[in-house]
Amino acid sequence: MKKLIAVIGANYGDEGKGLMTDYFAAQNMDLLDNKVLVVRYNGGAQAGHTVQLDKSDSPESIGGDWNTGRHIFNHFGSGTFANAPTYLGPKFVVNPILFNRELKALGMKMAPKVYVSLDSPVTTPYDMLLNQWLEQSRGNDRHGSCGVGIHETIHRNPVAMLEVSTLFNLDTLRSTLAYIREFYIPNRLEELNIPQTADIMHTLRSEEFAGRFMDECKQFRNMVIPTELAVLNEYETIIFEGAQGLLLDQDFGTFPYVTHSNTGLKNIIELLKVSSCDFGTDSILNICYVTRWYLTRHGNGPFPHEIINLPHPKVIEKTNITNEWQGLFRYGLLDVNDLNARIKFDIHKYLPSYIPYKLELAVTCLDQSDGRGSFYYDGNFRDQPLTGLIETLDGTIVPDKMYLSYGPTRNDIKEKEIE
Repeated sequence: MKKLIAVIGANYGDEGKGLMTDYFAAQNMDLLDNKVLVVRYNGGAQAGHTVQLDKSDSPESIGGDWNTGRHIFNHFGSGTFANAPTYLGPKFVVNPILFNRELKALGMKMAPKVYVSLDSPVTTPYDMLLNQWLEQSRGNDRHGSCGVGIHETIHRNPVAMLEVSTLFNLDTLRSTLAYIREFYIPNRLEELNIPQTADIMHTLRSEEFAGRFMDECKQFRNMVIPTELAVLNEYETIIFEGAQGLLLDQDFGTFPYVTHSNTGLKNIIELLKVSSCDFGTDSILNICYVTRWYLTRHGNGPFPHEIINLPHPKVIEKTNITNEWQGLFRYGLLDVNDLNARIKFDIHKYLPSYIPYKLELAVTCLDQSDGRGSFYYDGNFRDQPLTGLIETLDGTIVPDKMYLSYGPTRNDIKEKEIE
């Protein structure tokens, strides 16, 4: 029997997907026979999934700074600390520069096993710079991009394709990069009305700049295993780790304040179909939607029930802070009915009737309160004990199981069985 778990952000991202992926990986990992695979099915290096461990949970194979026992995952799956390998799927946008930087930051004694699809699009430093130049040109009207080139990579690929397969053919890689910097980027700058200043043109023409990226690509090639989707059939437990959240989905969120990606079930179902993954007679897709007990949003865009102050004085952000590209980290109150509506929409729109599933809900950051919280239900503002919010979520969404997180580590999660 194959176990399939989908970890999906239910809001604007930053819900705790890394925490839940680490939890599920640890719960299903057999250290004698590792059979858990984490699949990154969307997004790219703009994901920032935080995993924090107790020192007692740290596998001997992992080095790093255990004074904090904490890492923000971008490329690597958030099951890495549980020794689960990662598969970067065909809809995941690979960035060799940031991959190598993250590998170094992990500080692991043994490099994690990373599979990658040959069809995964690849971000160049030119895409990253173009993304940043464009955001700077927008002034106060920025879209909230992370500045790592995701949108520009996807926009470029149909006319100047660069995929992981290209990285293994040096002649094709050189010629593709030359075309991107000499023709595509200048044309794109003109299209976007971005002045081609002396500094910009100097960067585009720099052979040293291009050479450094070639070196980054070589290092990336040496650390990954190009693999077909059939690899999914080699593992007993597959965890699909989403990036961003349903409200940032390119087909669901409010344009242009969305990510160039499908954040919910759509990509997962496509992967299962293409891989011909064998469900077996007892296999079920466990779909775990993740939400904080309050809402957050990074950057510009509509935000119903936004609040000026923190949801509670105990709310502390270590990862999500105001930065140059995304701007403000904002807070709001959860609307239970809206949350239920988008979860049910994702399931009804993308999940085929022949795939059996269980609906699960994870509620995180419950320690960031004195036991009370504010939220909306049936259009009405409520301020009551968080147990009331949990029961309202249970009665409205009707999940088969709930996970309640009272801290930053996998040991702080309690399972709530639904009667």
